[in-house]
Amino acid sequence: ASGCSSAGGSAVPAPTPSGDQAGPCRALHDKLPATVNGKKRRATHPVSDFTAAWGAPPIVLRCGVNRPLVVTPGDKHFDPNADTVEIDGVEWL
Repeated sequence: ASGCSSAGGSAVPAPTPSGDQAGPCRALHDKLPATVNGKKRRATHPVSDFTAAWGAPPIVLRCGVNRPLVVTPGDKHFDPNADTVEIDGVEWL
């Protein structure tokens, strides 16, 4: 799974996905767009194949994280009305 937010600065904690997750995350990282919702891609610290950011304040992507409980059907925290938005065909939480 990938997790995204618009909080924080340039420091983005890098996930440590398992071997099965690491390959797809690296492949995704190589295909990420230069812009998201009109915001330009920027560097993250630490640099990682498992993170990306766009704009300021940044829209942050972290690949290899657990699926957020708020979007996990069957979990007590599941919220079908969670604050999500679709940008360029990708659902962001």
